[in-house]
Amino acid sequence: MKKRTMIIILALTAVLVTVTVLTSAYLTDLERANNIITIGNVALSLEEEHYQDNMIAVPGEKIPKDPLIINTGSKDEFVFIRVAIPKKDVTLLYEADDSESNAQEGKKIDSSPSRIEIFKIIAEQENSSDVPNNKPPYVVVSYNRGENNVDGWVYLTQKDTYDYNYYYFGYNKKLLANDEENGKTISLFDSVKLKSFIESQVSDNAGDVRIEITAYGIQADKLEMGSLSDNNQGYLTEEQLQEIFLIVMNKAGDEV
Repeated sequence: MKKRTMIIILALTAVLVTVTVLTSAYLTDLERANNIITIGNVALSLEEEHYQDNMIAVPGEKIPKDPLIINTGSKDEFVFIRVAIPKKDVTLLYEADDSESNAQEGKKIDSSPSRIEIFKIIAEQENSSDVPNNKPPYVVVSYNRGENNVDGWVYLTQKDTYDYNYYYFGYNKKLLANDEENGKTISLFDSVKLKSFIESQVSDNAGDVRIEITAYGIQADKLEMGSLSDNNQGYLTEEQLQEIFLIVMNKAGDEV
């Protein structure tokens, strides 16, 4: 996999990685593009170590996709990720691993279409959790979290719109500069799966369907927050992450 890294001498960085499904009965290639927006005095890279270009999106089959952030600059950073999951008006079909008592693979879940997320986001590491409003099979989003001072991700909030549902996460420890071991996160999740649905409902007019992943970083030593001095070995509480998160979103112009 090609590594794309930028060193930027500028207090906040946002990196946008987009997975695009070009719809043709949803048995199509996935494309990835890195778009980098920079504001401030940090540098980071958003990587997917096991994702490969030109993979095929087949309903019901998992595709490796494991976004993580690496500090590529000279300053310590706090980092966040936004995951945007596309929504379409579709009729979902049961899959082989659905646990409902009346589940039958290929059977309609509802009698008519509803506007729902069309991808499952799957975390497979030991300490993983579902987002609070996870409601399979309609909402299936999990993430690799930190527990008992183990490096990991913390779910912060979400924003629902007509075309996408946006999920926001913060990393519970700052990424150190010039430190290979402590300068990178674990992956936010490990794979994605295109849900099974009636393909004719979207194949003719869906256009590009994208899972958008945006990474944000802010310089750790420039934050004037007294609560940060009380960290236990540098780990952030959810309250601290929420406070930094609001600063980052305001600087990035992202309304949450």
